[in-house]
Amino acid sequence: MLNAAYEAHKANPGVKVPYSKFDLINAFNAWKRSPAAANAGAESPGLAWRDEVIAQVFEEGLTDLSCAVKRFFDGRKQGGKGQGFPRFKKRSRGKVSFRLRNRANDVRVNLHSIRLPKLGELPVCESTRRLRRLLRTPPGAAAQSKILFATVVRRADHWYVRLNIATQPLHPSQRHAQVTPAAGIDRGLSTFAVVANAEGRELLRSHAPKPLKSRLRALRRLSRRLSRTQKGSKNRERQRRRLARLHARIACIRLDHVHKLSSFVAKTHSHIALEDLHIAGMLRNRSLARSISDVSWGAFATQVRYKAAWRDGLVTSVDRFFPSSKTCHQCAFVVAALPLSKRVFACPSCSLQCDRDYNAAINCARFADEALNRGRQAMDTLNVCGDGGAGRDSIVAVKPPSVKQKKPWAAIRAHGGTFEKNAVYLIVNRP
Repeated sequence: MLNAAYEAHKANPGVKVPYSKFDLINAFNAWKRSPAAANAGAESPGLAWRDEVIAQVFEEGLTDLSCAVKRFFDGRKQGGKGQGFPRFKKRSRGKVSFRLRNRANDVRVNLHSIRLPKLGELPVCESTRRLRRLLRTPPGAAAQSKILFATVVRRADHWYVRLNIATQPLHPSQRHAQVTPAAGIDRGLSTFAVVANAEGRELLRSHAPKPLKSRLRALRRLSRRLSRTQKGSKNRERQRRRLARLHARIACIRLDHVHKLSSFVAKTHSHIALEDLHIAGMLRNRSLARSISDVSWGAFATQVRYKAAWRDGLVTSVDRFFPSSKTCHQCAFVVAALPLSKRVFACPSCSLQCDRDYNAAINCARFADEALNRGRQAMDTLNVCGDGGAGRDSIVAVKPPSVKQKKPWAAIRAHGGTFEKNAVYLIVNRP
């Protein structure tokens, strides 16, 4: 139905494509009971197995389809390349997953199992103690946490259930009381992350496990074995499962390291400076693409940002064109060139020699502290103009424009601020 409407829209732009989730759900419900959906020789019209699957599986899939079509048309309106029109998944290579909504408290977490609608009680391997404690509601009190969605995903030979939970913010004792001097993070390949402050003290140095590099030989061996098997045979299916288990193992090791490191950084530092790296452009380099993908720079930055937001932390993005590696943190001299093969920074002006990642982390921390001070000065300027009071609390960056201030964002950019217009900023105490 959707493809036919889109073909008619391409021939005649005046034809509307009904892509809202209500239109798609109503069209699918009418089709699944029609004779067109029945197999050849079926006794009754419609899908024979439609009652064996909960309706939420179809509804959530059609909701995702509606969002994909909307992004496609929005990209065309903006004039950019945007996203292509949705296509059918390939059964042999598509991600096996489905999502369920917790409509009437149908999703429940028990001691050693989880209850899903239509599927019943499913035993789980991991402990559910912390999850049940989070969802527990004291007698006579309103529910503080609620399961919104349950997503069932298959990875290799294992099934996983991911729960989307709406809960209360963290306890004030687990959040940062105020914004401290920034801790700069420099990401690299030989050393995954170096954390240092503006005073020149190294706070953390972490090395990535690089699971793909250490298991690349085994990965190639299993891939060759799979290519030698006959298509459709049981031996091929057995080899495919072995290869899938190895891929899942590599992904789990990488994700475990990134989660542990990002959680530690977000807990121990209230102000974090991260470089805005152009990772998509770096992946075009064939010599570095595999190594960059193996350390997950992008996933680490994403996790640091949302985990810092949970704890009322502040994350400042360092401009990607800021020469953090080429600038001497002692005399501010900028060298002309610094190739990746040169791991030691040598300043020709003050004769300083130090690790290049350590030098870049210090410069990132100083960049964040200076940007924070410029944002506070700009905020004080706006307060003088009448767009806010001089109370004890102040907004670190820039608050949304009021009626009097027409374009305060332009003033912040003129002062060197690096904050985004639609971002949500942190309210902290004045130092």
